[in-house]
Amino acid sequence: TNITIWDGSGAGQYVQYGGEDGEVEPNCQTGQVWDMEGFFLKGTTLTMVGGFDFADGYGGYAPGDIFFDVDGVAGYDYALKLNFTTTTTFDVYSIGSGTLVEPYYSQNINSTPWIYKPASDEVVVSDISFDYQTGLNNADVAGLLGGDGTHNAVAIDLSSTGITFSKGFLVHYTMECGNDNLMGAAPVPEPQTLLLMGIGLLGLAFIGRKKLGDRS
Repeated sequence: TNITIWDGSGAGQYVQYGGEDGEVEPNCQTGQVWDMEGFFLKGTTLTMVGGFDFADGYGGYAPGDIFFDVDGVAGYDYALKLNFTTTTTFDVYSIGSGTLVEPYYSQNINSTPWIYKPASDEVVVSDISFDYQTGLNNADVAGLLGGDGTHNAVAIDLSSTGITFSKGFLVHYTMECGNDNLMGAAPVPEPQTLLLMGIGLLGLAFIGRKKLGDRS
């Protein structure tokens, strides 16, 4: 499922390959090398795709952290730091007394923050493996994205982050320059869905008790 939020900034010359897929923020350098393309969710796997080099950055500008808002209140609750130095692992920090750092170009409210400098006691989990693929073509990304350049993908198992996502989440990423930013949102389960789940669980419990009574 494509959970990308279109930020309304992509238009005309800034849309390189159609829609959010090729968007680079207005007044910034365009092209696939800066492009943040989409957030995709399959089960508990969140995949972030872009032409931007998530490992080494581009043009002297470094890649950033992934930010999550999980309580629906303004502001981010967690920062996920990707490590590419020796192994592809990540650390998760609960945002508190640390410092949120903005990118060089702050295009709009969604383009911040870039990275988080945590306090020493804010780590939630550390050294958790993730998957990173580079040089993907359009067929590799199942036709979900446009563009004539190559795609890079970071895939994270949300169940390994130590974060509770019971209320859905808002997710954000940008690079040091802020030339493009990416936002995604996973919806909160609808009340009807929760009601049906509850009825189903009650039904299973009733059947279980009935079978137990029959055995007696």
